[in-house]
Amino acid sequence: MYAKTSAGICSATGDTAFTTFDGKSFSFSDTCEYTLLVAGDTTVNQQNIHCGSGGICAKRLVVTVNALKIELLHGIDLKVGGVAMPSGFYR
Repeated sequence: MYAKTSAGICSATGDTAFTTFDGKSFSFSDTCEYTLLVAGDTTVNQQNIHCGSGGICAKRLVVTVNALKIELLHGIDLKVGGVAMPSGFYR
């Protein structure tokens, strides 16, 4: 997941590595929900869960723009406004 503003680019790579808009890197290896972006009416949240033998995996990424919620869930179809979308590539 990448987001860009006039200040820079932030990213969530892998399941626990995060880079902020000002280029600082963090690693959070816990099972909770992280707010990656709040900008006006837009938010981006990532939820992590335990997986494998003691690892942490990103389970869900939720992008909310105005009142529209876009959910990307591990192993489940993309949801837009609570409606499952057919499999495929999206831009």
